[in-house]
Amino acid sequence: MDKIKQLEGLLEAGNFSSGEAIKEVVSIALSIGVEDDRDLYLQKTALGLAAAGQWKKAQEVVGYIQEPYERAESLCKIADHLILIGDFQQSLSILDEAEKAAGQTAEIWQKPDLLNRIARSLIAAKAYDMADKVWGQAISAARVGENSASIQDSVDCSGVLREIAENLALVGKTEKALEIARAIKSLGKRDGALDVVMKIMDHT
Repeated sequence: MDKIKQLEGLLEAGNFSSGEAIKEVVSIALSIGVEDDRDLYLQKTALGLAAAGQWKKAQEVVGYIQEPYERAESLCKIADHLILIGDFQQSLSILDEAEKAAGQTAEIWQKPDLLNRIARSLIAAKAYDMADKVWGQAISAARVGENSASIQDSVDCSGVLREIAENLALVGKTEKALEIARAIKSLGKRDGALDVVMKIMDHT
């Protein structure tokens, strides 16, 4: 049987009740030859484990993911599961690990994008001061990226700043959101951010 189809069947069954069942799923995921597919199914396996309450094993599986962006994203999703059940302390530990992975990303837009994602999860975990600190790091990294020699990198980082401005507005930090939006380098991203922030302000 094709490894991916076999793995999909096991993940759909969601049988993570025994150590042997978990070992089998992880073993198949690790044996997938193509790195992108392997990372994808390691992420799915980790999220399945997290949904079943196997947080430690989920973290262990995420550690096998090669790409830092996917690894950090997976950790954020695991943290979100923990936040939903009120385990804020454990979620903060996982988000700290996600922040470290974000610092290892290759593409210039990826670090600020992930930091923005982490900050949103920190808000959900009621870690407001930590969220502000991470958002500050995301803003600084995105602004550096806006000045990249690559036009695409610059626009991508402007896009991240737009998302940050919108997220800040959604949590009531409207003055900071306006400050960020007004300074966005890309005209299209700047206008889009200002439009959304103003609409949020009109409805609060």
